[in-house]
Amino acid sequence: MKKILISFFLLIILSIYISSETLTLETSIEIALRNDSIIKVLKEELKQAKLQKLQSYSAFYPEISAEGLYLKQGFPLSMKLMAEQFGPGAAEFGLAEDSYSASLSVTQPLFLGGLRYYGLKMSDISIKIKENEIKLRENKLKYNVKKSFYNVLIAEQFIKIYQESLELANEQLKIAQVRFESGEASDFDVLRAQVQISNLRPSLYRAENNLALTKSFLLTQLNLPIFTDLEIQGAFETRSIHQSLKDLLNEAYSTRIELQTLKLTEEIADFSVNIAKSGYYPSLIFSYGYSETNTKLDLDPDTWSASWNTAFVISIPLFKGFKTRLAVQEAKSRKESIKPVIVSLQNGISIQIKSAYLNLQSSERILESSDENIKQAVRYIEIVQTAYESGMVTSLDLMNAQFTLTQARVEQARSQYEYQVNLIELEYALGK
Repeated sequence: MKKILISFFLLIILSIYISSETLTLETSIEIALRNDSIIKVLKEELKQAKLQKLQSYSAFYPEISAEGLYLKQGFPLSMKLMAEQFGPGAAEFGLAEDSYSASLSVTQPLFLGGLRYYGLKMSDISIKIKENEIKLRENKLKYNVKKSFYNVLIAEQFIKIYQESLELANEQLKIAQVRFESGEASDFDVLRAQVQISNLRPSLYRAENNLALTKSFLLTQLNLPIFTDLEIQGAFETRSIHQSLKDLLNEAYSTRIELQTLKLTEEIADFSVNIAKSGYYPSLIFSYGYSETNTKLDLDPDTWSASWNTAFVISIPLFKGFKTRLAVQEAKSRKESIKPVIVSLQNGISIQIKSAYLNLQSSERILESSDENIKQAVRYIEIVQTAYESGMVTSLDLMNAQFTLTQARVEQARSQYEYQVNLIELEYALGK
């Protein structure tokens, strides 16, 4: 009874950890995007960038502060007598032993050489760059999921091919045994058919193992439990690309997120130059202060002594030890350093697009050839099998025909996979 209970609980635990998923390519991408930890981190960083922009607005508003003060002082007798003569006004002259004060101050920067404006613009661009980082990660994730998905699909196709080849070999073994029993063939034909079956089984086992590995890798990409029972639904695409290489290059230059991000970085560098130049300009700040004092804490407003002040403060930089000049030169240097990086990236995009485009054209021609080859191989084995049953050809001819069909099917599946991968590579190179 105890063993039964233990087995029951183990089954419950396994049912919790082992689930089943049937996925299409679209649902796989959705799951990957939803579960990816890096995208979650980047989205939080985007929130931070937006909050930083809101903080940048605070530089345009006045700073208002209020202050309350209680002061206790000790004076000699002569000072005390003098304080009594001043009465409540003694607090203004600092002659009261006990004094209370309340003050309000307002400070408003009016001009800071454009520092606040350019800082706000840089915050806008920083948000765009962070959004681009999210898009870049999403594109990379889609690229990886697509390749992993089609790796599973090709692994399943290889299993199907070897299973069909094994079934065909078993049928040929039955034919050889019938012919051997009727005296139309020797035991050599039977033995050769059995060897052929033995040769096909390792290929099937390898394909099954490869399927398990590719499924595990896809589950890792989707951030799903490794023990999930995964099934996929899908097929290889056969759509063609009709754009010219020049059109593809122009599209890539306008859509590649890395290039857009570098151009945004160049804009930030331009604003950095302007921020550095703000050190040459004067600043103008307005301030206002209001305070009331009393020698005792009294609610009667007539007993409090009030004072106020207002000021416009202009600060003109005359000499900072060449600090501003060096800062401007540094900012300009950073801006200039981005230009060769943009050119290098454009060259890299050109090579990537051209390589993917040529590979896709080549794989398209190979795919067309493999489709024709499979038709010929199927027709060939039908003819040879009929001839073998009639005793017109040997078992070796039949095995060669079967091997040719298997190779044709493998080549067709591989051609479909290579075409799909090259299509994925081209789309990724286009920034999709």
